Amino acid sequence: MESRYSSQVLGILLVGVLSLSFVPPLARDRAEATRRTELVRHDDPEVADVMEFLDERKTGLSDSEIAELAPLIVAETRAAEISLDLVLALIHIESSGNNYAHSTSGALGLMQLRPSTARAVALDTGIEWDGPSTLFDPARNVTLGIRYLAQLIERFGDLPTALAAYNWGPTRIADWLRRGQNLPTSYSDRVLATRTS
Repeated sequence: MESRYSSQVLGILLVGVLSLSFVPPLARDRAEATRRTELVRHDDPEVADVMEFLDERKTGLSDSEIAELAPLIVAETRAAEISLDLVLALIHIESSGNNYAHSTSGALGLMQLRPSTARAVALDTGIEWDGPSTLFDPARNVTLGIRYLAQLIERFGDLPTALAAYNWGPTRIADWLRRGQNLPTSYSDRVLATRTS
């Protein structure tokens, strides 16, 4: 009798240990994003720059949301090895810093992502996707936008081409490149000029 209970207790403990060792991919992604953000100190000069950038715009975000978002933007740009001023230039050009921006083409949020594109990036990178409204969550919007830009830079190997793909779509840009057509440069020129100003 005693050994049967001992076996049950042992079984319960074993299940508990095994469940602790398995962390679903989405939870791991959240934990990694949290860890990266925690590595960025709030007194980091880049965090202060992002907070100032956001404070100067009509974001629709509260002070506490801006205070949470700024270190995340810094952490994500560092993880993606993309310059912070490039991401801020994109946010400025795409949405003027308005978290609730909505374009005529259906792009949403700070980095003006189309839901279909954002959903693909979310599935690819393990970010929780709750439909188009996800893009009005500033943390997920900028995380998806930065990771999407990183994918485009890796795919095209050239920042102006990646920026053109961000604006026109990678399929169209790849098609134009295949045909030997000149790519439009006005968008990338605007982003790069904003980046240095």
